[in-house]
Amino acid sequence: MEKKREIHIWRLTDGTKEIRKDSVVTEVKVQILLNGKIVSEVSCTPNDLEYLAVGNLYAKKLITSGFNLDIEINGNEVNVSTSNESTVTVAIKNYPNEYTIPKDLIFEKTVELLTFSSLFKETGGSHTVGVFDLYKKKFLYVAEDIGRHNAVEKCMGYILLNTGEMRNPVLFASGRANSKIVENCATLGISAVITKSAVTDKAVKSAEKHGITLIGFVRGKRANIYTHPERVI
Repeated sequence: MEKKREIHIWRLTDGTKEIRKDSVVTEVKVQILLNGKIVSEVSCTPNDLEYLAVGNLYAKKLITSGFNLDIEINGNEVNVSTSNESTVTVAIKNYPNEYTIPKDLIFEKTVELLTFSSLFKETGGSHTVGVFDLYKKKFLYVAEDIGRHNAVEKCMGYILLNTGEMRNPVLFASGRANSKIVENCATLGISAVITKSAVTDKAVKSAEKHGITLIGFVRGKRANIYTHPERVI
């Protein structure tokens, strides 16, 4: 399914109304099932639904890893099946958190993240979140979605299903970081969250508690470091 579609609109300019074409982001309602039982219904952008489903289930604490999962997508339904009870009790990989983040990397990769946001450029209606590996010095995965929590959960699902591919993951985002996003990152072993936008007070408290470096308002060569500034060099 396409992530956007073209429609006709009436553009109002200086009192003049004329018909034009415009691109709008696609919104679908997806049902997420665990072992055949519906547990979530999410309005989202229809791509990478397997990552969204796994990340959503993990965020709800219905699974605790991405191991031994069978994922079946049927239209707007995503069914995640666990092969046995042990699947939901296996801990995910713990990443080392003793690493540094160069200042220039913060600025450069925030700009680079936005170059991946083709859906936002065309529609203005999506959030962008990326998984960046400090060891490999590149983005391993970038998610776009109408919901910022959906985009984060897609990244979570990617991490859970691809733990062997990364060494030092951090999260870059275009939207506001709240405590839920920070707490989910903490459970995944991610120790830095970097966003172009604002952060909430509870996000700051959670980041301080969990040892996460929280950075917001990354604009040009400026940024606010809210917690654990010792990682930034």
